[in-house]
Amino acid sequence: MRSTISTLLITGTIFIFTLNCDAQRKFEKEKIENLGLQEVKPFIGKVLAWEDNENYFNNGFYLQTGTEKLLVQFPTHLGSQLTSAITLGNTITVNGVKTNEPKKIQFVSTQINGKVIYNTPPIVQDRTIEKEFLVGSGKISELQTNKNGNVRSYVVDEKTILHISRNVASNLGKLAVIGAKIGYSGIKRNQQEGEVATANFTIIDCQTITINGKEYLAN
Repeated sequence: MRSTISTLLITGTIFIFTLNCDAQRKFEKEKIENLGLQEVKPFIGKVLAWEDNENYFNNGFYLQTGTEKLLVQFPTHLGSQLTSAITLGNTITVNGVKTNEPKKIQFVSTQINGKVIYNTPPIVQDRTIEKEFLVGSGKISELQTNKNGNVRSYVVDEKTILHISRNVASNLGKLAVIGAKIGYSGIKRNQQEGEVATANFTIIDCQTITINGKEYLAN
């Protein structure tokens, strides 16, 4: 009798453990899938007013499109560039990504008077370590994978390596194949002291990826 009860308890424990493992795997899979791709889209509208943060630094502006009033948010270090380029009342096109908050847009770029303003990192005082923001395009010549076989970067024109997040690479799937034309923007990775390069590649931590005419966040 005791043997039967022990067997039932062990079987039940294994069953519950298996269910928990399956549920966890399903949760992780859904978590990754729900992230999806964050497509960068154009938003056209009239600039109504500036928005400040709690320290009274400009970090956004209101854009009245044909159907709604949107808050376009940007890092405070872009305040000088944007406030000097944008005139209240003018109609502009903002490339951005809708956030989880209603009617809020994450700023990616805009073009005003022929000049493109990108969401670049802040300029550091030490010019020797300033991060360079690059924009370009080319054809994918190689897919680089990690030890698990997941694509983590693209080699473009056999001279540039584009690093992207695993989730973005997974969602791009069959679009980003060898031979496909791809556009990119991001931060150039500088060679660190003590590092030895065996090949001369430009390495970029991508902010955006453009493929088949659509732009996506890459990080």
